[in-house]
Amino acid sequence: MCVMGFYGELEDLPLQDILYVISSHGKSGLLTLQTPSHDISLKFDRGAVASVTTSDGSLKIGQLLVAQGYVTDEKIEHALGLQAVNPESTRIGDVLIEVGYVTREQIQDAVNAQLEASIFRILVQQGGTFSFEPTSEVETDPIASGIRLESMVLNAMRMADEWGSVHDPSVRIELTDALIDSASINELSDDERAVVMTVLNGDTTIDVIALRSGLDAGRFKAALSSLQQRNMIMLTSISQVEDSTV
Repeated sequence: MCVMGFYGELEDLPLQDILYVISSHGKSGLLTLQTPSHDISLKFDRGAVASVTTSDGSLKIGQLLVAQGYVTDEKIEHALGLQAVNPESTRIGDVLIEVGYVTREQIQDAVNAQLEASIFRILVQQGGTFSFEPTSEVETDPIASGIRLESMVLNAMRMADEWGSVHDPSVRIELTDALIDSASINELSDDERAVVMTVLNGDTTIDVIALRSGLDAGRFKAALSSLQQRNMIMLTSISQVEDSTV
């Protein structure tokens, strides 16, 4: 029997519905999600998550382990050096476990955090596409065996609701005509610089910029206020931009 895949826009079929279909029907295959801020690939084995891959550097396993306090940046660098000279391209998590820097349970915690954060980031953004390609054989990553998808989706949805009350995706952040060069950027605080660099890299809507900056709601709001006082950025609504072009 031929099992068909499916694809489309996330605005037409929400992520939580996609995950429910795959999980509840015990499907196996590769789910690829593309959003304005990052891409994520999820492999499923009979409805269970078999592996997670993301393009977002802030959601890499090493960075999450550091954020969770399980390991230091120096130990991550050491593990990356060992990984680079390994002809078998051992994963960073396996290297960290092998040298005794972390436990398998701590890696599992990081994978759980990676998936939950990825789901959250997709839920809070407008736009994006999905595709699911079924397959009969999927190799399951033992690290992913502890993932509880339903609880992660519910928690990510709760966080997305809270996020939506703070960050309006219809608001755009634009740089003003004030001169922004390397000298002026160096004078900014780390939080202000994170916002400016995100805008300089081409992001425009406030939700995506907030995500890419890596700042929590309070720090992000403070950075925006300071940058506005410096006359370096301005906030406009998408509806205002559309009205001005009519």
